Amino acid sequence: MLAFMEVVTVLLALLFVVTQILIPVWRRKTLFPFFSKQAQLESELVHLHGENEVVDLERIIKEEREALEKKREALKKKFEPTQEQK
Repeated sequence: MLAFMEVVTVLLALLFVVTQILIPVWRRKTLFPFFSKQAQLESELVHLHGENEVVDLERIIKEEREALEKKREALKKKFEPTQEQK
């Protein structure tokens, strides 16, 4: 059991080094991004962009539905028998 815990500890340490030091150095960003305020703000910004896209898609869907309903109404009026035809 102790050997397993040692392996897990080493893997977690390697994961920390890779994600908090090596990747930021490779991307030329600040070290330890998990602890930086900038990383938190960037994460929030990504979330907000996602929410904005959802709202835009909902608006587009609403507009498309309204346009479809207008077309259906126009077709109904066009092919509806008038009083003279009855």
